[in-house]
Parts: sequence; C-alpha cells; structure tokens
Amino acid sequence: MSKTRFTKPTLVFTRPWHWMDYGSDKLNLVYVPIGGPVPKRKNGRNAGDGVGEVATPEGLQQLREAFKKYKPELFLYWVHFRFGLEEMERLKNISPDTRFLCGYGNQPHTISQHVKKFKKYIDTILLNSSDPRNYKKYLEFGIPHVGTLHDGFDPLEWVPIDQKRDYEVFFGGNQAIGNQHLPRERWQWKYPISEFRYDLLCAVHEKFNLHVRGNKRLPFKVHSYLWYPDYSPVFQQAHIILGCPHYDLVRYYSRRTIHGAGCGRLFITRYIPGMEDDFGSNHQNAVWFHTIEEALDQIKYYLDHPFEREKIAASCRELFVKNHSWEARLREMEKIAEDILE
Repeated sequence: MSKTRFTKPTLVFTRPWHWMDYGSDKLNLVYVPIGGPVPKRKNGRNAGDGVGEVATPEGLQQLREAFKKYKPELFLYWVHFRFGLEEMERLKNISPDTRFLCGYGNQPHTISQHVKKFKKYIDTILLNSSDPRNYKKYLEFGIPHVGTLHDGFDPLEWVPIDQKRDYEVFFGGNQAIGNQHLPRERWQWKYPISEFRYDLLCAVHEKFNLHVRGNKRLPFKVHSYLWYPDYSPVFQQAHIILGCPHYDLVRYYSRRTIHGAGCGRLFITRYIPGMEDDFGSNHQNAVWFHTIEEALDQIKYYLDHPFEREKIAASCRELFVKNHSWEARLREMEKIAEDILE
C-alpha cells in the first residue's frame, strides 16, 4: 500500500487525544486510541488521558492500519500494557523509515526498564525532566535523540470550583518504602527523596488538616486512590496543594506537578531545580521550600493570608493554561518534530 501524500510530516500518536481539538499547521496529526474508545487501566478503572492503559486488539489493528495508510514520519507512543516487542516489530516492518518516539511520563533518574526492553525500536526518548545528567545517560545508553516533553492538562477538566474547602492541604501520591515492618533505621527508601517526603507529610499532618490520597504507608489515615474522572474534583476541596517530587532533577515535573499547579489552588512544593524558568520567582506563581520547617511556615502564612494565597493561585492557573496545557504541549511537539526531521 502506498503512502498517503501530505505536504506536512505525519505524526501518529497514542495520546493525548486533545491534540486533535487544536490542530497543527506543521504536522498532519493522526490520533489512534490504542486503548479503545474508553481506555482502561489493568485494574479496570478508566484511564482518562493518563498513561498505562491496556491496548485493545481493535486499537492495535487501528494502529497498524494507520501505519499502512500514512507511513508516518513520526510515531509518538507512551507506555501501554499489551503493546509489546512483537507489535513494535510489526509496525517497523510496515513503515521502516518511521521514527519512534517514546514519551515516558514519569522518567526515573536511571535508565528505565521499558527503555532497556524496547531500545531497539526507540529513536527518541522524551523525558519529563530536562536534566543534562539524564540526557547524557540515555545518549550513552545508545538512544539516538533525547528531548523533553512534560505531561499537559486539560483546562476544561482541571477547573477551579467555588466550593467549600474541607481541607487545608491536599497531597496525592504514594510512599515508596520497603521493610516498613522493621525498625525505621532499617527501612528501605526507594527513591532519593522518599524519606524527606515521608517526614514532610508527617509534619504537615501534625500541624494542619491534611488530606492524602495514596497508599497506606503513613502513620495516619490515608484515603484510597482516586481515578479519572474523580481525581480532579478532590483538588478543589483544599486551600493548598502540596508537592514533593521523588527526584532532584532539573525541571522534573510529574503529572501531579502539572495538575497541582494548574488546578487553581495555591501550589506549594519542595524546590525543583530550574523551576524558576517556568514558574517565575518564588511567591509569584507558586511557592517553594527547601526544608520541612520552611514548608510549615509557608503553609501557615498562606492559610492566614487568603487574599495573597488566592492571588498567587490564580496567577499560576493562568500561567499553566498558557504554557503547560495540552495545546502548549502540541506546540512543543511541533518543535521537537522539526528538530528530529532536520
């Protein structure tokens, strides 16, 4: 089957579906819902626009048909269950010249197991940090091209709601601790910032009305996970959204960071190296801290000063709609595609 002719390079992608709403002057966009019309996670819950949905036979067939029809210059995929090496090989055979871009939404500080497994097929890895140390690791590992593409958000889903706020502080996320049945000095902290996060949440819980959604590895009540579409409304139930990433990597923004900063509530987070390039100065569009004591002082101050709190929150929301929505990510993708194809 010959390639369908377009004046613009074709990008086949598996997420986010939002890009089809915006369109592109530089790319022919072809969205393939690899998880079907209602993407599901392995546990059967709705995946929404998140990563990790289960690829369906129908979705995979649609992907093959898109490769046959368009022979795309670029293919952007994320981490999908039941989308394995055999399927990658099949797609490469259909369109050998297609560049495969892996968008890894929560890239660790070491080479991920997914990239190790799929290295043969990955032409570009798109990280959720711009840390030069990470870039170097992947380049030395043999990935030809390394870039950054953070997750985005849908401003129509993450909408500030004028409602009663039941909590002073909200945090969503897990505690990565091993051997917790042993004395604390023998606990195994999975990530570089795991211990700091644990102590931070304990300290915030002691002084404020903290609501946590995650696993049960904290010494106080933790509420169960929430999934799309029930996740975003809970952010609106607190005055302050607390952030604490697991890594000190340059511009390391997880999906939680994007959602927390874009939801319309005050975002207070442990300092992320380079975040001033995106957030401006401290206390301008967001608030950051370096120590637990500093975090507690900032939380208290902004709970006691609601006008300042809401002013910063509204400013951050406006900034993130402009620079970190899915539409903004599409414009970044256009630049990434131009760089790769050159």
